[in-house]
Amino acid sequence: LFLFPSSAFAESSKKPIQILHETYEKINSLEAEFTQTVTFEGFDSSSESNGKVFFKKDKTASRKMRWDYAKPSLQQIYIDGETLMQYTPQNQQVIRSVLGKQTGLPIDLFMGMEKLEQIFSILQESDHLLILKPKKKGSSVIEMRVTLAPAPKVGGLFFQKVQIQEENGNRSDFIFKKLKINKGVSDSTVSLKIPEDVEVIDLK
Repeated sequence: LFLFPSSAFAESSKKPIQILHETYEKINSLEAEFTQTVTFEGFDSSSESNGKVFFKKDKTASRKMRWDYAKPSLQQIYIDGETLMQYTPQNQQVIRSVLGKQTGLPIDLFMGMEKLEQIFSILQESDHLLILKPKKKGSSVIEMRVTLAPAPKVGGLFFQKVQIQEENGNRSDFIFKKLKINKGVSDSTVSLKIPEDVEVIDLK
């Protein structure tokens, strides 16, 4: 799915950002595996985690997501509109908060071009690379580098890799693979049913 020649983009007169916008419009659901590698400023070692991400857009254009971190420890992150819930089964705890502008995850990239262009300035783009910088000062994220690849299922482009550079010098690299586009994601998959014995910390 993600192996492609650069000439594939040269055949189109449309810019990658335009093609990405058209791709968003065609995607109603998505499921993928991801790997996240965090490199810490001043340290030679890095931390790696992996899991799955689920995305669903309903008829009203409402967007829901779920990030399942399987390793190194189980953690689930649910996004419903502007509400974010972080569930850690081991701690029997749910932290509920407002999504905000930057999240430390490439969540905004799943939310559509309108939100993407509100938050970021696109400073450079090549056949397969977008470089984005937050418009708002004071963000912990100073740059996002998004590598695009063909999405044959919907005949467009979608992101394959996302590199997030933080102000403190840390860097997160996300790689997405085994994309399943418009295969259907159930409401129960992207909705958290909080167990009765779990503590809820509300930061909203």
